[in-house]
Amino acid sequence: MNLPLVSVCVANYNGAKFIEETLRSLIRQTYQNIEIIVGDNVSTDQSVAIIKKIATEDSRIKYFQNKKNIGYSGNCNKLIQTAQGKYVTIYHSDDVYEPTIVEEEVAFLEANPELAGVYTSQKVIDENRQPISNDGFILNQIPHKYLILDLVQYLDYLIKQDINPIVCPTSMIKKSVYQELKGYDLNLKYVDDVDMWLRILEKYNVGIVNKKLVNYRVHSAQGSQYYRDLERDDLLIPIKFLAAYIEKNSDLKDRYKIAIKRLIALDYNKIIKNYIILGQREKLAAYLKLSRNHYRFFFPSKDWFVQQTNFRFIYLIVRLYLLLNPKRQK
Repeated sequence: MNLPLVSVCVANYNGAKFIEETLRSLIRQTYQNIEIIVGDNVSTDQSVAIIKKIATEDSRIKYFQNKKNIGYSGNCNKLIQTAQGKYVTIYHSDDVYEPTIVEEEVAFLEANPELAGVYTSQKVIDENRQPISNDGFILNQIPHKYLILDLVQYLDYLIKQDINPIVCPTSMIKKSVYQELKGYDLNLKYVDDVDMWLRILEKYNVGIVNKKLVNYRVHSAQGSQYYRDLERDDLLIPIKFLAAYIEKNSDLKDRYKIAIKRLIALDYNKIIKNYIILGQREKLAAYLKLSRNHYRFFFPSKDWFVQQTNFRFIYLIVRLYLLLNPKRQK
């Protein structure tokens, strides 16, 4: 049996602290017919030296250095163009991959050739590879080994449940699909992946292998720190993007009209909670009004209490709760 070539692509920028661990986890893959391509986006740390060193140990590793920083999307597009495989993964340079992730993703796509791509679930780790959470909501909520996802199901998770079922750094997509869609949109930031998944799902379904096959690392230097910024004072860019996406798709408006307003209110509530944590009560009024104008939460939900924090007594209760339960701040 001829095993299809898989291009295991890794986008890197200043990943010296973790990239060796990432690459060694890819070298150990049980699926052998792979090329490992690292695209470096003009790193200023020791990333390239580390990549070169490991490349001398395994001939499957190739790398290139961009002449200038072309952004995450540009780097992904260059990786896709360089890839020779039937399937292309875009893995991250700070995560650690289980030995069977490529094998299991390939097996799933070969068994389901109508699908455009596949993802897996995740474990969450810190900088020292210690577990932060065993978060894998698919595994927890759905008892099946696999999940087939269409556009409406994906949007239901994103908008109605405020959950992203797609773990970005586990993506394995057919190269032909990337070529058909002309790659990532260079004009987007923070939503380049979501935009890609939506464009794929407008034409095809995708699959999720219901196993935690990546150790997704959370640390202060990564781009997703944006989502954890306590001083953020505007809606998350992905929520604005989703609202605009629904607005321009008439077939989806009725289904998500209320849900998108609720999602916006939830995000304003997160901003309110951040100001409560920071003790900046004077900034709450404008965001309380925005939250309530979009969606009114019902008593006794936590978000109802957040919307009532103009009352000093409730403000003090919510602040005490958040300070005593730091995990609830996210």
